[in-house]
Amino acid sequence: MNPAASIVITTRNRREELATALESCFAQDCAPLEVLVFDDASTDGTSDFVKERFPEARVFRTEAREGLIVLRNRGFRESRGDIVFSIDDDAYYTDRGIVGEAVRMFKDNDRIGAIALPFIEPRKPMPAGARNLPAPGSDLRSYRGCAHAVRREAALKAGGYREFFVHQGEERDLCIRLRQEGYRIVYGSGAPVVHMVSPTRDQGRMDFFGVRNTLLFDMLNIPHPYFLARWGLDAIRLFVYKLSVRSLPARFGYVLQGFRDCLGYARFRHPVSTDVYRRYRSLPGHGPMAAPPVLQHPASRAPQPRSV
Repeated sequence: MNPAASIVITTRNRREELATALESCFAQDCAPLEVLVFDDASTDGTSDFVKERFPEARVFRTEAREGLIVLRNRGFRESRGDIVFSIDDDAYYTDRGIVGEAVRMFKDNDRIGAIALPFIEPRKPMPAGARNLPAPGSDLRSYRGCAHAVRREAALKAGGYREFFVHQGEERDLCIRLRQEGYRIVYGSGAPVVHMVSPTRDQGRMDFFGVRNTLLFDMLNIPHPYFLARWGLDAIRLFVYKLSVRSLPARFGYVLQGFRDCLGYARFRHPVSTDVYRRYRSLPGHGPMAAPPVLQHPASRAPQPRSV
């Protein structure tokens, strides 16, 4: 019997944080359920740790680093569930019913291609608009990688993630292509995912790929007559973001390399329709909720899972 849903987690050298994420996954009361862990060549014994502590998990380990986007695509291929959930290895579900509720939303509407789950980031300052969240079931531009679910068939039909994005930015690229295929990306309901945002992050690398991948997204997806204006405005906006005398050479280099990579991948340009793009631009993004005064604990294992 195939599982009702699959949960995919990609990880590298975050063994203790991963344990919290996995405990909350196996607490979900959606049955049957499978959990897949993709270990991106960890050096801290992650795979052996997971196999010993969570023998129910399906563990895949790479010998060399491949990156989370490559492994999330592999997650689509390896998953047996019709709905593929994904949380970051530094995130966790706060309630046993989160996965089951999202599965029911997919079952109720076969045009839903992806669900952006509510989430909080307690270690980050509360962003503007965190209290003005969309209503459950309303359309969004895209989802965030730390808290989402995707209809597996739709993702594969759209071609999955484009692996040359690297590190980040792959979600919105897939989402706009899902919209081109006629699917919706909607906001979920229920308890939030907590994304702890691990301090072990390379900020310079994130800044570079944030610039590069935005310019790539524009080049690949935006139709004329909007493309050149949006591409230029984004280049200027990304250059001046956090700009200082000290950061000026780096910011300029990020934009220049972004344009170079756009030329290298120009053969993959297949812009969406103008109607899809205008609709995409009119929608809100997927942002965090305001963190509560008392942080929710990870979901604990349910004594008896139930079917959905």
